[in-house]
Amino acid sequence: MNSLSFYIDKFIYTSKDEELDLSFIPSNIRRRLNTFDRHVLYLLNHSLEDGTENIVLASRYGEFDRLVKLIAQYKEDNEVSPMMFSASVHNYPLGQLSILKKRTIPTVSTAAGEETFISGLITAITSGHNNVIYCYADDAEEGIFGMSFCIKTAGKEKYILKEEKFKDSNICINDLVKLFDKKCFSIKCSGFILERADR
Repeated sequence: MNSLSFYIDKFIYTSKDEELDLSFIPSNIRRRLNTFDRHVLYLLNHSLEDGTENIVLASRYGEFDRLVKLIAQYKEDNEVSPMMFSASVHNYPLGQLSILKKRTIPTVSTAAGEETFISGLITAITSGHNNVIYCYADDAEEGIFGMSFCIKTAGKEKYILKEEKFKDSNICINDLVKLFDKKCFSIKCSGFILERADR
């Protein structure tokens, strides 16, 4: 792969301390959701369209606090809560969205260490679908928690992902938001350059 081009629509992001409008989620379900679940469901709800054909969720750590509690529970009791375990996997919010919206859309969740964003983006671009939601979220130290957009085969906002040989550059979600908010033309990320086509 030398380069891939794609179009995006409905770009949205959330910040860590933002008050999210989760009124579309019934209160009995909302109470069980952790920070990661809340942000992902908020982002996906705003990106979802009638024509959505696929959803890709990328997260390096997923719901980190829940995972830490599971490990502690296993160390202390030599067993874990099945409900807590099922809610700790990366695709938990995708399942919740499917239940809430009563939609059976194919979904993929991915985690690939420092290359998580790029891995998820390539998965979304090469999915073979015309209207794919790509959501990237992590509870990192940066101000931005997550972002989501629709990847399409045609549209106004064209981007190009090019494979380049350079020393790996770790990307932070704030840099990605600057690119998709049109505050910069390109960023380096895990052996790739992601750039706007209107450069």
